[in-house]
Amino acid sequence: MKINPKLIVLVGALGVSGSPIFIKLSSSPALTIAFYRMLFTILLLTPYIIYKNRDELKSVSKINLLKTGISGVFLGCHFSFWILSLKYTTVASATILVNTSPILLLIINILIFRHVITRKEITSIIIAFSGSILLAYGDFFGGNEALMGDTFAIMGAGFVCVYLILGKQVRKDLSMTSYTYLTYAFATLTIFILNLFIQHSLVITSSKEISLFIAMAVFPTLLGHSLFNWALKYVSETYVAMAILLEPILASIIAYFLFEELPSTIQLIGAATVLIGIILYNKALESKSITRSSS
Repeated sequence: MKINPKLIVLVGALGVSGSPIFIKLSSSPALTIAFYRMLFTILLLTPYIIYKNRDELKSVSKINLLKTGISGVFLGCHFSFWILSLKYTTVASATILVNTSPILLLIINILIFRHVITRKEITSIIIAFSGSILLAYGDFFGGNEALMGDTFAIMGAGFVCVYLILGKQVRKDLSMTSYTYLTYAFATLTIFILNLFIQHSLVITSSKEISLFIAMAVFPTLLGHSLFNWALKYVSETYVAMAILLEPILASIIAYFLFEELPSTIQLIGAATVLIGIILYNKALESKSITRSSS
């Protein structure tokens, strides 16, 4: 039976959509959630890694290990601030804003790496940025906590950009599985150290909390992001990027029924505007890729 990669991507989108819901259902502090999500992911991956990737991990160069370590630090910060954002703002605002990472990555490439961009890409930045302002304005009426949550979500998007930039370099020499495992390990260590400063207890006795942490490791991580990574071999990056945009939509619908989180009109307009900006950016990126391959 032949597996349809596009169907697998949609399954992955459903998986990642559960992430903000599981986080909202948890009563643990944000960094405690982040730590155990990563730890259980590592524990579940370890048997496979030992069986398939042990030799590759032994031969990782010092420079790649350093880059992977830095990448893991930023990934740990991404998970910490993204989960923290959900403690202060709505599922809709947090998931929309954390998904602005492609736009932030484009801005970083322009400012630091001097990438030349097209008019369509500039338009997508302006639209997404305008939508972010509308979302923040809508959250302004929710008080300082909602705005703080928005800020944490954007910071989470920024941290994941650095993770992606370093990952692109290391992935030239390292398989996706080994790279992912190492970054998850460094991310877990990073969150643990952050927890030491904040002094949140990592002792968990509630079976409900443990179940939620395992669910976060299995569904949004292994059956979400891992499926996206697998599918990139068979489908375009744009298709995967579009599927990822289902996360805020599906998560917001679930949040409405579970937590009665109903966005205001201006928040809905802002969210739709951000999504349009990201969609236009992905389309512009695909168009640029086609132009390059045909020239």
